Amino acid sequence: MGDLHEHSIDPTEFRFKLALINRKYDEVLHMVRNAKLVGQSIIAYLQRKGYPEVALHFVKDEKTRFSLALECGNIEIALEAAKALDDKGEAGRGGPAANPTPLPRMPDSNPNSQSL
Repeated sequence: MGDLHEHSIDPTEFRFKLALINRKYDEVLHMVRNAKLVGQSIIAYLQRKGYPEVALHFVKDEKTRFSLALECGNIEIALEAAKALDDKGEAGRGGPAANPTPLPRMPDSNPNSQSL
């Protein structure tokens, strides 16, 4: 027969995902702050799985904070991040907001107005 090998596993990722699914956000916050889960991959995971408001708690980069805040509808944090970017002279650089799609012109509903 084969040899039996003992392996230790780190259940942190499993426990993190379980807490997230069960909406135990206090546990999620504790794990991210006290474990080795912080990083772009965990933030991307949170965003991809539909938890941008949770990811927002761990992000320091103002551009990322701005995007996450808009995604979860937190206008106050988005405004703070935009002001911080403006103060740094980074507003308007990069990101989808840098090249907005022009809005189509709506026809004037006033029959007496002249078209341009």
